[in-house]
Amino acid sequence: MCLPRKHPAKLGTVNVNVASVSPGSYAIQAYHDENDNLTVDRNFLGIPNEAIGFSNNAPVRFGPPHFDDAEVIVPPEGIRTALRLYSIWP
Repeated sequence: MCLPRKHPAKLGTVNVNVASVSPGSYAIQAYHDENDNLTVDRNFLGIPNEAIGFSNNAPVRFGPPHFDDAEVIVPPEGIRTALRLYSIWP
């Protein structure tokens, strides 16, 4: 399931509320779409040119993190979680 959300970027903390998420197991990805083209731009090696982050701050090594590293469990009452965006390629 993909729940795309668009929220203006700013320095510091940005809070995004995603309502009506069914309880279950999820992984979250966020990125800074610097040129507003609704995709993660990548270089010729496939490495993101824009800041990107995953739930649990799961590490990005040679590709996206494993689901188990980024997994968050959403209980019926919902959760609050945080992630950090990183520039992978200078």
